[in-house]
Amino acid sequence: MPDNNFERVLKMAEFINKYQQAAGNPSPDVSSCASALDKRINTPELAMIKSAIPHLEPRNRRLISVIIKLIEIQRLLDYLKETAAAINRINAGSGGDENSWRIAMLELIMPHLSPASRAQFQTIVSLLEMMGTLQEAKI
Repeated sequence: MPDNNFERVLKMAEFINKYQQAAGNPSPDVSSCASALDKRINTPELAMIKSAIPHLEPRNRRLISVIIKLIEIQRLLDYLKETAAAINRINAGSGGDENSWRIAMLELIMPHLSPASRAQFQTIVSLLEMMGTLQEAKI
């Protein structure tokens, strides 16, 4: 089992890359994670409000801009809290079986995937859970 989180991340990246290649899928684009975060923070509703800002009175522009920025910061903080909780699950898995931290990391990645990839990753999670159950039963 890896000694630290960095080694775990590298091992998981290698695991995902091998799976993607075996499935005939190209390696995921790193920019897609950034765009997934942007989509989560900047919703279509906020984009619509932002597009209306130039048409407001100057004193209202500042107020609305500050409110939008506060909403974006709150959404980012919510995302970071969820990510921290997932990382804590990964760390908690270090005392368990070999697959528990992998499952936690896959669950952290899945919200940023396309629906097709998410279904594939859910299959991997199910297989890892099954393997853990078999190891516990020592079959």
